Amino acid sequence: MAKSEERVKARAMRRAGESIKVIAKQLGVSKSSVSHWCEEIILSPEQVAALDMRKLTHGYRGRLIGARSQRERKLHRIEELKQKGISQIGHITINNLLLVGLGLYMGEGRKSDDTFQFTNSNPDFVMFIIRWLELCFGVSRSDMYCRILINDIHQPRTIAVSLRWSELLHIPLEQFRKTIFIKTKNKKVYENYDVHLGTLALRVRKCSDLQRRILGLTHGLVYNLSVQMPA
Repeated sequence: MAKSEERVKARAMRRAGESIKVIAKQLGVSKSSVSHWCEEIILSPEQVAALDMRKLTHGYRGRLIGARSQRERKLHRIEELKQKGISQIGHITINNLLLVGLGLYMGEGRKSDDTFQFTNSNPDFVMFIIRWLELCFGVSRSDMYCRILINDIHQPRTIAVSLRWSELLHIPLEQFRKTIFIKTKNKKVYENYDVHLGTLALRVRKCSDLQRRILGLTHGLVYNLSVQMPA
């Protein structure tokens, strides 16, 4: 296409309200050439507003694409690290399990010497402690019982929440005590209302000796760490 034809087409497109960038791309010329050819053409306020809106729309679309791409990379990295974690951990011995469980109980377990209680909102961690009790201390799941603590706004979901915990932990509903509702002035609206499970307190019947054994082991863990790896 001759320069004169390009110039005529560019000016026509500009008068129609097209952007310098789009004109240059469609005609296959530089933006500086288009800008020079159209420098005296004044766009109407409506045309300027339309171009501004297009910029905002394209910018928003670009941000969405970027955010989606970033999220996909994040999810891929998380899955990659999960698989790597499975490989790195490998076979778990009873002694490994004992030590990890002690560490978890030191953080989330009851510290008095008469009652075993582990409290957590993460079902995976609660299930870990259940298996820890079974494999390291010979505690039967039938001797365990649970109590749910949850915000008062979830009272209408009491049965659903209890059923979900029961399914996740493989503990019958008969072994769940009355739910405790925490009354707080909550003005926020939570997106996870329909899936929130609150916090679960896991206890064991006739557990005073079990609790003292666990506290004895935590003492031994701390003591041996200080002797073998002094500060």
